[in-house]
Amino acid sequence: MKTEILVALIGVAGVVGATAGAVVGAWLQAKGGHAQAAAARAAADTAAGAAWHQTMRDLRWSVLSAYLRAAAEAQEADEAVQRSGAQEAVEAAKKAFHAYRLSHAEAELVAPDDVVPALERLDAELQGMHTDATRRALAMQAYRMLEGLLTTQTAAAGLALQRLEEVKQGPAETVQDRITDAREALRAVPGLSPGCVVALCILGVFPEDLEAVLNYREAAERRSGRFTSERTRLVAAMRAALGTSV
Repeated sequence: MKTEILVALIGVAGVVGATAGAVVGAWLQAKGGHAQAAAARAAADTAAGAAWHQTMRDLRWSVLSAYLRAAAEAQEADEAVQRSGAQEAVEAAKKAFHAYRLSHAEAELVAPDDVVPALERLDAELQGMHTDATRRALAMQAYRMLEGLLTTQTAAAGLALQRLEEVKQGPAETVQDRITDAREALRAVPGLSPGCVVALCILGVFPEDLEAVLNYREAAERRSGRFTSERTRLVAAMRAALGTSV
């Protein structure tokens, strides 16, 4: 009897053990599956993050490179206005500046935070350059015409240039008298249109504009130097943010 009971107990133990083993085995397998799934999700997240960062890097590279090109084209167009004041140059500058502003808006959307200050400084420089160039265009065109007349109307054109230089000299109380003298000298230059006379005389009311037109070569060099300086800072910030600096 005891033997039968022992055999029965052994049989039950075998069944229970087998069942328990199966349960434990299934549990271990499930745990392993969960771990694999978690690892797969982690790997997928890492890959997705890396892909996103690479996509953003590529996008920033493309947009900011286009921005630098647009800024350079706008600066060149404005410099052409500063040199001649011609209407076709003004129209070209306005077109280039419009394209630049669109490019700047795109750059603002993707630029890393560390790049934004340099981006804004270059933008401020270009906006100032464009505003000054287009505002002074008529006076610049008139002044270049007056310079051109030096070859054929040397005495009259030379005196007019001298009177314009004198406008920015002396006390403010007598500036109107100096503007009147300049206007009379300009009117005496054969070949200089009344519109040019007016455009140049108006400069007398705005000393900064008068200085910039009379010394347009130096003014253009200063503007170009400031633009180059701000562009260099922006490029350095971009390279650091995009990881392309050595």
